[in-house]
Amino acid sequence: MLAAAIAALPEAPADDAAPDAAEALETLAVPAPLPGRQALSETPRIAAMEALFSPALCDYLLAVAAPMLQRALMFDAAIGRSREHPHRRAFAASLPHSLMDLPMLAAQARMAAAADSDIHRAEALAILAYRPGDEYRPHLDCFTEDQGWASAEIAARGQRVATVLTVLNADFQGGATAFPRLGVRWKGAQGGALAFRNVDAAGQADPMTLHAGEPVTAGAKALASLWLRERPVGPDGVPVRQTG
Repeated sequence: MLAAAIAALPEAPADDAAPDAAEALETLAVPAPLPGRQALSETPRIAAMEALFSPALCDYLLAVAAPMLQRALMFDAAIGRSREHPHRRAFAASLPHSLMDLPMLAAQARMAAAADSDIHRAEALAILAYRPGDEYRPHLDCFTEDQGWASAEIAARGQRVATVLTVLNADFQGGATAFPRLGVRWKGAQGGALAFRNVDAAGQADPMTLHAGEPVTAGAKALASLWLRERPVGPDGVPVRQTG
């Protein structure tokens, strides 16, 4: 039956079909060289890049993640689980390795390279969306020793040493990423990226990396977000828990 259905399809010369296929592949292609970096801070190290992703790749990631977006959660150590919290008002979707295709893996690998790391240390790629009024108030991406949950996480799975953010759209106002202790603010254009270290030279949590996603004032802001660990992660971007 399949053969009969295929036979019934109209024929098209191969030369006519090839340019469309090639053009489609080119729009999702990720150029090999990383763009140049603009240093925004030396200590801690913060750098901005233009055009880490092509516009087509930005649109593709948004289209894939859109059906999976849910209200973003924060981990509450007091109750031992994640929950909605006014400190973080946004939507988020996690893209585990088992759901990723080649364009998504290429995007994740480029973000890891932007932080001088590699995909083997990358947690799951996350897509974030902020509506007007949404924000992420000042926070650290790394774990701070607390002799409790955070200390156990560092010992078992390793520290989050770096973060990379890539802007997926351009039609929004507000929503800059700000480092209030450094006087650094960055918004970026579509495809632009921000990479920063979360730890100091000794590998300890750096309080100077405190940062915030400022409130969006108009439109909707979308980002790809990637955390990099100090040690390789396991399946689906979940850091391997070491024992013993």
